[in-house]
Amino acid sequence: RKTPFPAPLLACKPLNAPGSEKDVRYVAFSLRGSGLKYEVGDALGLMPENDPELVEAVLKAMGARGDEMVTVAGGKSVHAYDALACHCVITKVGDAFAELLANSAADPSEAGTLKTLVRDDVEGVPAGWDVLDLLEQFPSARAPVADLIAALPPLQPRLYSISSSLKAHPDEVHLTVGVVRYTQGGRPRKGVASNFVTETLRTRHKAGVFVHT
Repeated sequence: RKTPFPAPLLACKPLNAPGSEKDVRYVAFSLRGSGLKYEVGDALGLMPENDPELVEAVLKAMGARGDEMVTVAGGKSVHAYDALACHCVITKVGDAFAELLANSAADPSEAGTLKTLVRDDVEGVPAGWDVLDLLEQFPSARAPVADLIAALPPLQPRLYSISSSLKAHPDEVHLTVGVVRYTQGGRPRKGVASNFVTETLRTRHKAGVFVHT
């Protein structure tokens, strides 16, 4: 988990017929040179990245260029774009981020609404909102880019059940991935990991993986 292996993507093929309402993919990674082994019932930990289009939209809403240096979990300094792409959760809104916006809002009405959202134990920030939703809903609420990013929780690995056997496919690991897509608030939404594996990642490009027994 702390030192994931950079596994090249070997294949990503649809398992559904054209026109199907579902989009399920066969996904294969190479483990050659990793020393990783797995047994029946193990899972593959995958280090995902956020959708590049959403990252660009969030940067724009923050008033950032993307090349600003910021600090992420663990004290590492990276560019703002890389922080939002690889290190921070931007598809959900945590109380720390909402509270920072509430304290930064220049419009008293926006500040009051944000504080109500943070303090409301029943409703809170709408569950389906992401960071872009909050930034667009409250345009006067802005803080320095480094502070905004520091208030975002760290992006966590996703666990996928392994659907292959090393006996049949030495040095490979296969997954069966259901792609998550839906529309909310007039904007298309995508599952972080499933979108990363099936749309962002290209053949022979690498993703960080580890075996979870």
